[in-house]
Amino acid sequence: MAGEKQVSGGGGGPRPALSLRNVECRYGDFVVMRDITFDVMPGEIFFIGGGSGCGKSTLLKNIIGLVPPASGEVLFFGRKANGVSEEEMREIQAEFGVLYQSGALWSSMTLAENVELPLELYTDLGAEARRALARMKLAQVGLAGAENKYPSEISGGMKKRAGLARALALDPRVVFFDEPQAGLDPLSSLQLDRLIRELRDTLGMTMVIVSHELDSIFGIADRILILDREERTMVALGHPRALLQAGDVHPRVREFLSRGGERGAEWGNVL
Repeated sequence: MAGEKQVSGGGGGPRPALSLRNVECRYGDFVVMRDITFDVMPGEIFFIGGGSGCGKSTLLKNIIGLVPPASGEVLFFGRKANGVSEEEMREIQAEFGVLYQSGALWSSMTLAENVELPLELYTDLGAEARRALARMKLAQVGLAGAENKYPSEISGGMKKRAGLARALALDPRVVFFDEPQAGLDPLSSLQLDRLIRELRDTLGMTMVIVSHELDSIFGIADRILILDREERTMVALGHPRALLQAGDVHPRVREFLSRGGERGAEWGNVL
């Protein structure tokens, strides 16, 4: 594959945080994506990108278990995560957090109560301990003092941060983001990018981000996997700037990345 730099955990190196092997995504007889194979290494900020309708969000659903892949394997730290029992899946899901596009906060709950939900589901912590941990997670994303606010009382950027605090509640090893910059103004988007990189740098978490936002891709991505709607598979894998400069890169990859390369590079210098 043009521009690809495949990373693996072989040869005595670190085990990948996430691995996909020959994954096929489909709805009924319609194949969305096929032959998806890649590794994400621990501590990477890894983007999944491509044009509208290419299957980014479908692939994410396959990875986190909302929709099982039609074939192939999904592995977290070498442990198979598809086609397993419900109990095994719950154990695996406790290892990762998810920030959904809308934030997916319960409107009838305070921010603290939203963050406490995973703690209630996956731990035996008492109410006081859950509350203290929720306060800590909200402070971690810059929302100290907002514990008792409701989602309707805060801005879109704050909702994304609250959703991220909930995704961090169980100290996950991997955090998934579904279009995290959607609906945000440029400044809020930049602040969220900074927070993602800061969390990676301080906590060592692996970040997997579904996005088509070029500012974010060029600003914080270690690597990007690019999907193509017409070919229904992956067409590039590597650092976005290296892919943009590669002489043999897929033409639609160049088209996708060149829409914001210069501006993204400027954002990268600001971050």
